[in-house]
Amino acid sequence: MTVARLDEDEDCGCGCGAWSGDHCQWSGPSAQMVAVEYMPEQHRNSHEAAGNRGSYPSNGAQRLRVSRECAGMMITHDGDWCSIISAAGR
Repeated sequence: MTVARLDEDEDCGCGCGAWSGDHCQWSGPSAQMVAVEYMPEQHRNSHEAAGNRGSYPSNGAQRLRVSRECAGMMITHDGDWCSIISAAGR
């Protein structure tokens, strides 16, 4: 999945549900979002065994547009497997 570029005023929903498994109620302008790359749990054991993370997209990681608040939550709870890669609208 490629994170699409957005106009800063464009309203959109948060995609953190792909990480959490729960639908996120957040909706707002893309200027308040960031792009996060995370490794789904089903791929983590093989990367730990190999001693590396590989490179997106062939490593199985996913890229999501999420609110800044949800990105902070993702990093706090799963920081070894999540990273902010850019402002989503950029």
